[in-house]
Amino acid sequence: MQVELIGPHPLKADKQGAQPVHIGTVFPEFGVLYTQPPGVHAWQRQGFIDLLNTRRATQSLPALTPEDEERICTNSVDTIFEPDLILIRPDPERMDLAFAADELLQTLVSKRQITFLSLSDPRVRESIKYRGEAWRLSSIPKTREGREQLLEKSRVGIQGRPIYYYNRLTGTRWLTNQRLTTVAPSTMATQPEPRPESTPQLAIRCQGWLMNELAAVAADISSSASTSVRFKPKLCISAAAKGPMRP
Repeated sequence: MQVELIGPHPLKADKQGAQPVHIGTVFPEFGVLYTQPPGVHAWQRQGFIDLLNTRRATQSLPALTPEDEERICTNSVDTIFEPDLILIRPDPERMDLAFAADELLQTLVSKRQITFLSLSDPRVRESIKYRGEAWRLSSIPKTREGREQLLEKSRVGIQGRPIYYYNRLTGTRWLTNQRLTTVAPSTMATQPEPRPESTPQLAIRCQGWLMNELAAVAADISSSASTSVRFKPKLCISAAAKGPMRP
């Protein structure tokens, strides 16, 4: 089956050598590779479902049911695109889907340009080794230079600049403090509030003046009183209300 490509070619580069797309989703049941932006797998699944409903409407067919949509999403495979390389992120419990996506992608690019992620998962590793294709397992570079290049290639955008660092193993996008500082000044939330017409916080405070004046006119405090009064303890000589006089 020849794959149907919906969107830009996964390995296509512009004049500057940059790839327009970094994320794609394969639907083996329909023989489709969906690469339309934005580059988020969940949005691509929804975009493909909307496309199917549009096609069904032109054929006077009812829209997909929620159960159909769930089945389509469950039976899809995530892919990540790098220069001259397509990475398949397999579900360790559904390696059959990963291999079906692999066969579809081989009708678009060479087999040597397709590798598998999740090398650390024994289910993935053993399934691919069983096929005699251990060379197709993608691993993290061992050298510092290779890791720096991997980090730089992982920068992606959603609907704007590539400010996120994409974890290709989990699909998580990270935003560093430096990138957050770069982006923050361009938002309206950081603009200062206009000066209010009424400024009660600038009213004159006279509390300090009164305190200084009272301190200036108050009488001097003597170190000791001129006279003293002595008190003696009060003793109770009345009989006890209850009980014997001498217990």
